[in-house]
Parts: sequence; C-alpha cells; structure tokens
Amino acid sequence: MSIWKKLFGGKAGSTPGASSPQQQTFEDLCASGTLMQVQQAIDTGTDVNLRSQHGGTPLMSAINNPDVGVIPLLVRAGAEVNAQTVKGQTALMIAAMGSSKPEVISALITAGADPNLENINGWTALKWAAQTNPNPDIITALVAGGADATIPGLLEICESHNRNKDAVAAALKAAVPPSVEIEQEPPPAHMILVPAGIFAMGDTFAEGDYCAIPVHNVHVSEFLILSTLVTKAHWDRVHQWAVAHGYTFDNAGSGTGPHHPVQKVNWHDSVKWCNALSEMEGVTPCYYSSPDRTTVYRSGRHDLSNACVDWTSDGYRLPTEAEWEKAARGGLDGKRFPWGDTISHENANYNSDWIGSKPCYAYDINKSRGYHPTNRSGGTSVVGTLTPNPFGIYDLAGNVFERCWDWYEEKWYSDRRATEPDPRGPDQGEGRVVRGGSWHAPAKQARVACRWSGSTDKASDDRGFRYVRKTVRRQ
Repeated sequence: MSIWKKLFGGKAGSTPGASSPQQQTFEDLCASGTLMQVQQAIDTGTDVNLRSQHGGTPLMSAINNPDVGVIPLLVRAGAEVNAQTVKGQTALMIAAMGSSKPEVISALITAGADPNLENINGWTALKWAAQTNPNPDIITALVAGGADATIPGLLEICESHNRNKDAVAAALKAAVPPSVEIEQEPPPAHMILVPAGIFAMGDTFAEGDYCAIPVHNVHVSEFLILSTLVTKAHWDRVHQWAVAHGYTFDNAGSGTGPHHPVQKVNWHDSVKWCNALSEMEGVTPCYYSSPDRTTVYRSGRHDLSNACVDWTSDGYRLPTEAEWEKAARGGLDGKRFPWGDTISHENANYNSDWIGSKPCYAYDINKSRGYHPTNRSGGTSVVGTLTPNPFGIYDLAGNVFERCWDWYEEKWYSDRRATEPDPRGPDQGEGRVVRGGSWHAPAKQARVACRWSGSTDKASDDRGFRYVRKTVRRQ
C-alpha cells in the first residue's frame, strides 16, 4: 500500500478528498503527466494551490511524478511549498515517508520546503523518514537540507518501526557530528523524564474493561511529568498570580492540607492553571481559545480541540491519555498497577472493597476493608508518601483521579488513530478522560489500564491533576 493511500485512503498520486473534477484532473496530471502537460494546464489558469477537503495540494501529488522537474515548475507558478494538510503534513513530510528518490527531497528543500516544520503531532519530515522510509539516502538528503538530526528518540523510532532499521540507523548516527554533544536540560524540580518508546496500552489482563481493548502498541515521544499530583499549596501560589494577571476560574480549589492534592477544580480550571504556570515561569503557554491560536486560554469555558494546542510549546499542559499510561506503567509493561500486580494500603490510598470476609478482587491483598488508615472516614493523603513506580512517580493509583487532555470515546482503542505515534485522542467525545483511581474508589479503578469519562465542568473532591511538558535540549 502506498504512503498516500495509507494516510488518506485515496488513489495514489491524487489529492485526498478532491473537491472538484478540475482539481482531480490536475492532481493526476501533477502525479504522472509530463512537464509540458503540467505547464499547459498552468497556462490555462489552473490554480496550483487548489485544496482538497483534507488540505492536500497539487504539489503533494507531484512528489510521485517520475519527472522531479514538476516540483520546481509548480513552485515557480506559485505553489505553496510549505502548505499543510488538516493534520499538518507538508509535501516534504509525505515525500519523506514514502519516496525512494532523494532528489525529490532535495528538489522540495531547494524550492523552499522547511525540513523542520512540525505536524499537529509534533513530527518532522526526518521523524517520518526514520519511522517509515527504508532508504537511508532520504535521511542523508534531509539532513543535508537542514533537518535537525538531534531530535530525541529518532534512533528509537527507527529501530522500533523501520524495516531497514540497520542502514537507516547508521545514516541517522552519521548525521550527528562526533563533536556535537546533545544534552538534556535538567528537568525542573519535581519533574521526571519519561523516555521515548513503545508500550502496550490497554487491559492486558482482559478484566472486562471493554473501553480499554484492544490492547495496542503506541509510540510516545519523551516528555517530563510532575512526580506527584498538584498540591493545594502549589495550586494556590499559581492561582493567586493568575487572578492578578487576568485569568478567571470557575472554582478556587480546596484541599485537606497544603501538601495534599488540590480538589474541587474542574477540567477548564486545570487547563487554565497550566497556562498560568507557563506564563508565570516565562515559557510559552500551550492552550488557546480557538484553533487559530491567537488568544491564550485564560478565561471562560471552551471545548478545546487538538488544534487549539501548541504541541511544540515548552509550556505546561495536561498529559495525553497515552502519556499518562506510559508514565504510570513505569516501564513495567503488562502489569496491573504502577508497581506490580497486587495492591494494598501500603501502596495506595483507595477503598478496599470487600464481600463478606475477603476483598472483592483477588489482586486486592489489603488486610482490612474500607478507606486508607490515614483517614478512616475517607479522604486524600499527603502526596508522595506511598509507593512510587520504577520511574519515581507517585500517586498514580488512588488519592484522586487524574484529568487527562483527551476527549473520552468508548471505542477509541479500535480507531486506527489510537495507534499513531503520540496520539492525542478524538476531536470530540463524552467528557474528558480521567485515570488512576481515588481515595473512595475500589482497587479495580486504580489499575493502570482503567479509563473513565469525566465531566469538564464538574468539580469534585475525588478529582485532581498533574502536568507534563516537552523536554528541552541544548548542545
């Protein structure tokens, strides 16, 4: 199957979802016609920037033409070389995925294609080439054209997905001069680095979670995550700054104590608070009120879509569902909880639910029924005091449910988009995903695969959040 068809389900060499017969004809011409035929079409006034319903352009079809000269011909006629589809793909990215001809790459870059543009998932042409293109010369051509070969995780992506991984990995290694030392900026205080890689996402125990199947492999790029839940003290400090700088919130937040997780804030409050933290620390906020990303989200309630997020920003944001589960598993694929397969009050603050003289679930090995002993009538615990996972991240099971970015869709795991690298969930759904269990929920809901839908407007005493941010590199 061609990369074009894989991406859009359409005819190879034609723009996906062509919006008119004229466009379809010109797309086919750009994909397989001669230079003279394309020139003649241009001379008759054909629009070289016609867009399909998915944002495809004639230049994206031209990458399939045996005559590379069609590319500069279209650009001279006014074709936008860095035009992006609705998913942010450019002609260069599409060529990097599937073209076997490095001269196509060179022609696009010579014509002005930016090799370091990112799509809506933060992927560049070089990342796509590392994942899908078996020709190492494509890597060489991209790097020669200015592609950043120091992006973290390139080798891991190549070695996990590329069918010619040895040759492509060698080209990637050769692209970084020995004199260039790539170094991570040290993580901010209390943040943990989650390395890039693939993990098995979903209910690996087949314990009846119909919304958590099928189990599927997902690649997640490296990121930083807060080692604990956001505390009431941390919330108050940022909230006070935010209100003084034009932010409005639905709820002021509450908590059992300053070092307990903040409670009674809704999803909108959490997202705006992340933006406020970013601005307070002088980094670029992630969330905007609309897809044009002109107004930072500071007030009101907006049903944000994936396009409302600057995924390339170095600011703070909620984790995606995939990021949360990868972080929660801590490298222990196939386990039930962040530390292993059983749970007790020594590990987490949850409600040990019993039937008769024993717990409801065999994996709940607690010796007594009910709430955690720190609060026998029910309530939160001080963050960071129970069992961490192997990454050193706390409170991933119990205490309070954690809000994620993604819209909740019951059958999302059956959607092919769920298996794409760095998935960000559907563009709409029934509430937003919550994960991790809480102080009043049973052991079943503390499992790393368990997922629920949470209202974006409701603020309750069993919901909280933690934040993530992208890694920052220096050399």
